[in-house]
Amino acid sequence: MRIAIIDDNKLEAEMLMDFCRSYAAENQMILDLQFFESSIQFLESFERNLYEIIFLNLAMEQMQGIETAKKIRQEDSSGLLVALTTSTEHMPEAFSFHAFEYVLKPVSQERIFQVLTDAAQALPASEHYINFASKRQSIKLPASELMYAVSAGHYVDITCKDGTIYHSRMNFNSFLSLLQMEEERFLEINRGIVVNLAYVENVDENRCLMANGISFPVKVRERTVIRQQWQSYRQEQRK
Repeated sequence: MRIAIIDDNKLEAEMLMDFCRSYAAENQMILDLQFFESSIQFLESFERNLYEIIFLNLAMEQMQGIETAKKIRQEDSSGLLVALTTSTEHMPEAFSFHAFEYVLKPVSQERIFQVLTDAAQALPASEHYINFASKRQSIKLPASELMYAVSAGHYVDITCKDGTIYHSRMNFNSFLSLLQMEEERFLEINRGIVVNLAYVENVDENRCLMANGISFPVKVRERTVIRQQWQSYRQEQRK
């Protein structure tokens, strides 16, 4: 669960972070927790779909929380915004930017646990991200956006659904470990070639055709199994 906490009261924020960590530990949940002391600090590094839950103090001294919430909503409509405040006066405004919950301070562990439980039920299945380096930049790519990857010597060429291609220095087995190959959508169809089944248009006796028109050879001895796996995946997605 990826959570951001925006609050200029550091002591109260630390208490909230402790509650989040306790919840994650009790529920065997992986937690990515970031703290920001101001809205300005948060917005400087904000990226669309980066956080699943954003706890936001509505009454900060620099940039008011209401204004921050509106800026967040202009870029990201999917993250759950949890309003933090010492009174109920901002409640109507909080609902105007579709706040998921409204939490009065001082926060209690019981209240935060309930908010996180409700949020976990409301959120879609957590997206798996692939982290790698390309051209001296750190890339954090949602696995769902990966179309296919091909081994290229000491590098891996990673093609995304929007046509972006990343050239990353790593061996192919290391890349496969990033994909968590137990995920049904990824399939190694030949040595040094892995595809996302969501973007496969067809698998015939010799080739695997991708949504962008590119085709790859499939393993001759495993072509029947590869085709069956693709068909099973496609049928499952149609349910």
